[in-house]
Amino acid sequence: MSDHENRQLNWHPNFRIESTLPDTRVIRTNFLLKVLLYTIILILIAFISRREYEGYILRQTIDGLEQQVQNSAPENRLQLKKSEQFRKLAGSIKEVQQFFQAPLAAHESIVDLASVKPEELRFTSTSLSEIITQVRRDKKSVSEVNFKLAVSGEVQDLAVLTQFKRELEEFEPLNPDGYVTSIDEVIEQRDVDTGTIPFKLTISFKTAK
Repeated sequence: MSDHENRQLNWHPNFRIESTLPDTRVIRTNFLLKVLLYTIILILIAFISRREYEGYILRQTIDGLEQQVQNSAPENRLQLKKSEQFRKLAGSIKEVQQFFQAPLAAHESIVDLASVKPEELRFTSTSLSEIITQVRRDKKSVSEVNFKLAVSGEVQDLAVLTQFKRELEEFEPLNPDGYVTSIDEVIEQRDVDTGTIPFKLTISFKTAK
């Protein structure tokens, strides 16, 4: 018998049913899908939790700020009231400063007028007054202080009064810097007893624009 005839094949029948055999792979597909699903769920939970926490912190911050505003409201109203009082006081101080910066002093004005008064003219009274008015400048309301010097007297010849008025218009002490000077006159009827004519000169000093 030859060697070929003595050779035998190692053979046995295969009776296995593949569908019923267990999954012997190292990591099962179902397991991977579950891990992926749980991971996504955890990420979503962490994201939502973080947003909720940030929202909570933001609400707490807003509530705290609103409480601070409410607590400071009385103090703010008091400060606003003091600020308004200070603004009014500052305006009054400014008006006082303007008053003391008047272009003429009462006693000096009498001396100045007497230095140019003609002998034929007699003064009966003089007065210096201030006029405070509210004007608009640069869209703001400010106090403007103007002055008036009133001179009353008597004269027999109106030509003397006209010359005196002309001299006052050119008189340097009555034309201070920062003011516009104007002179108005009121002449009454001649007094039949004395023969004199009463008059009143009003010298206005208006702040130059």
